[in-house]
Amino acid sequence: MAVLEAAAHSIPVIQTTECNFPELAIEGGAWEANPTIESVREQLLQALSCDDLERKSRGKVGFELVSKHYSWASIAERLVQACRNHV
Repeated sequence: MAVLEAAAHSIPVIQTTECNFPELAIEGGAWEANPTIESVREQLLQALSCDDLERKSRGKVGFELVSKHYSWASIAERLVQACRNHV
């Protein structure tokens, strides 16, 4: 949930593959690490070494992804569509 909350607030994140949110990394909203100290360290160093523009860009990607797929409005719309398809 912390990754989703951060992305919803335009905060770029470092996540592990265990977060089960690969689309955030695929879209460019997160740095993704394997669940090892070395991998997390590598991604943290990468995140810290980039400029503010890249961090803001990643934050924007995360915000847009969450807004499009995980907002209450989008969840309600998918639920309505699912109900219509089964009537």
